[in-house]
Amino acid sequence: MNLPKHSPTPWVLYNRGIGWEIHRSDIPGEKVNGNLRETFAEYDARLIVVAPEMLDVLHRVQEDICSWNCPSVWKTGQEQPHSAICFEIRALIAKATGADVQHEGVE
Repeated sequence: MNLPKHSPTPWVLYNRGIGWEIHRSDIPGEKVNGNLRETFAEYDARLIVVAPEMLDVLHRVQEDICSWNCPSVWKTGQEQPHSAICFEIRALIAKATGADVQHEGVE
């Protein structure tokens, strides 16, 4: 699986008092967004921090969902049209990675 290129993870939150910054955990004080002095609301920052982990899980969930819910895949072993939920997950992954989603159809 080729994951997108983003700053190394895990990321951690830093409360500046005026908002939250997102830092790399491997280099103390190194912000994910470089030298930009940008802060986020706490709820946005918490979502951003876990985004790379959620994307990784979403890749794995998509593989499982496809094997369970795309009958043409488990009946024939060949790539066929996907179920609606599989298609939605694939579209979210494509949106997160900037990839083109292939419209193979929905059962």
